[in-house]
Amino acid sequence: MRAFILLISVFLCYGDIHLFASTQAYINEKVDIDNKLKQLAIEKGVIPEDADRSYLRKEMDEKNTITMWILMSRENKITMIDGLKKKYKEEDIIINNPSADYVEAINIVLYDSILEGYTDANKKKGIKTIFETIAIMDKDYNKVND
Repeated sequence: MRAFILLISVFLCYGDIHLFASTQAYINEKVDIDNKLKQLAIEKGVIPEDADRSYLRKEMDEKNTITMWILMSRENKITMIDGLKKKYKEEDIIINNPSADYVEAINIVLYDSILEGYTDANKKKGIKTIFETIAIMDKDYNKVND
């Protein structure tokens, strides 16, 4: 009987460790998508491998938010989405979903677009358009009634 209880205990502990490892991998995957997006953009020639501050400045001057997005840290991406949500709120449009969810969705849209070769079209649309489209599709773009 003790052997059985010991076996069950080991199994339950291993299951918890496996669950923790899976959860940690998922959390790491969210952060890693930023790196994967940047690496794919370099591989496909969307951004140069040696992109530096002067390159980023040029892209900012041209208002190429896609390139800026690819080069930004996750924290800066969340801050950018927070800013967009604030601007919409000033226009009486409420967007409730967490900014981090939008960062994920935008990263996925850009990753898929770059993978499929649709980078030129998205460069001109910008992050704001992609963000707005995702919010509308998710039914999270709510105009406040006056």
